[in-house]
Amino acid sequence: IRPTLERLVGLDRHVHLVFGEGPGETMFHARFDHRQFEAERISAVQYLRFLLGADGSRRLADSSLRARLRVDHPHYRREEEIPPSVRESLVASLAREPAALLDLPKRA
Repeated sequence: IRPTLERLVGLDRHVHLVFGEGPGETMFHARFDHRQFEAERISAVQYLRFLLGADGSRRLADSSLRARLRVDHPHYRREEEIPPSVRESLVASLAREPAALLDLPKRA
């Protein structure tokens, strides 16, 4: 796996969340955890975030717009639609406060 990971150096500049298509297409650049990168290789597992803001959240919720994940690295190119069920789950998550990780007792 090491040679493959070495070929993917720079991946952090080549992953996008894409809404729409053609001239009206909008891309949001993925934000990676830079602790997972070294000078000449990357970790096999990556955690991504997308800062969507109000415009991106609106586009995510608009089911009339295509939504897909695009990788355009010179050594790996792929584009996949985000399934409707995943998209609905993401929209629902953005619309509410995240669930608490711990059930802490209430203070008096």
